[in-house]
Amino acid sequence: MELEMELISMNSPYDVIVDKERDSLIICDLGNKRVVRWPRRNGTGGETLISNISCMGLTMDENGSLYVTDNGKHEVRRYGSGDTEGTVVAGGNGSGNRLDQLSNPCYIFVDRDHAVYVSDHSNYRVMKWEEGAKRGIVVAGGKGEGNSLSQLADPMESLLINWALSMWLIVILIESCVGQKEPHREVSLLVETAKEDGRIN
Repeated sequence: MELEMELISMNSPYDVIVDKERDSLIICDLGNKRVVRWPRRNGTGGETLISNISCMGLTMDENGSLYVTDNGKHEVRRYGSGDTEGTVVAGGNGSGNRLDQLSNPCYIFVDRDHAVYVSDHSNYRVMKWEEGAKRGIVVAGGKGEGNSLSQLADPMESLLINWALSMWLIVILIESCVGQKEPHREVSLLVETAKEDGRIN
């Protein structure tokens, strides 16, 4: 990932993660079509890691590899240390609803087996791509827009923010319930708290 220039401003930053190893933030600077690294403390400027990318979501695995969605190319790429081109790990076959395609991918999550979960915005579904897979599988939605329990829907405004909150809630639920004797009870309590706070409805 090449460091290109010093930054003093951003335009529509869309997603952010913390790189604890380098004590910095990695940010999708969507309006400037780039991914940037920014110091966590006393930062007045940053560095470009990836250019010419319509990034709306990113994450990092335990090996330090960076996974980035490209909303323009309808794909997810993985970037290792020193990698400037990246490797396609999901999508990359144009916009569409086939199992080897994505349409406006947004937020992502990578599990311990390096499977990639993608919120596939315009297909109203969440996809899972195993490491090295050429096609993904639908793990939620995928039956058009709607409000039945088998569908996902566009809440008219701030769909992507709701995706982020949903992913955040899933992570919080998993982390909070590990080791609990009654995980279902803990999940119920956390969901009720989230409802009271207005994070979900």
